[in-house]
Amino acid sequence: MTQPTVITGSSLAYEPTADSGNTRTFSSVSIPAECNTFMALVVLSSTELSAEWTNITFNGIGAVKLHQIDVSSNSTIKATMVAVFDTSEIGAVTGDIVATLSESETFRALLGVVCTTGFVESFVGSNDRFSNIGRSTAWSGNYENNIQVLMGGQDRDAGAFSVTKGTKIYSEDPTGQIDPVVWAAYQDTNETDGQKIIRYYAAIEEVADICFLISSQKNPFVSNFGPVIRPIISHDVIS
Repeated sequence: MTQPTVITGSSLAYEPTADSGNTRTFSSVSIPAECNTFMALVVLSSTELSAEWTNITFNGIGAVKLHQIDVSSNSTIKATMVAVFDTSEIGAVTGDIVATLSESETFRALLGVVCTTGFVESFVGSNDRFSNIGRSTAWSGNYENNIQVLMGGQDRDAGAFSVTKGTKIYSEDPTGQIDPVVWAAYQDTNETDGQKIIRYYAAIEEVADICFLISSQKNPFVSNFGPVIRPIISHDVIS
């Protein structure tokens, strides 16, 4: 096996066609033929106290949504949600991503997309009001065949975002604005014990991020962990 890759040329930030109403449409999101899985993170310039994301859809024919994950909290964290799509059976596809809000609002939104040649092995999301220096550490028994991908949304200052361990994919804000921000990074190098670590400087607090392990195998643990077979005890005879 080999590690999957991030398709950096197709991993981009997108602005919506308009910043009003209860939906945000991000048009012409292009997914290349070699992409098996892509993750789409949408962030609002306001917190979940004002509105929450309720759905993310992609109208690219044949794409299958696997997961939808709310990674912000009902606090000062910017409203942030992620959807994961399987495109392994369809080849190249272009479509619109539509994110739906619980309320009609005029707050700005931004979308970050990461395309990969692999498949989701696991994920975990977190948010923090007070930390601007982040460290994300991941491990699994499949570490030789996976990479770590970290995606985040934050309140402002895309230009000050940097990755100090790992590789930055992008950090973007809307044209002519300083908020909100989407960013992404990946790590394909293992520590001596198999851990993967991404470190970043976010420049300002209020970050919501999600860490993915992306595997080259669709079901990496099927061959390693089968059903547990126990002896059958019948009439005092073990068979």
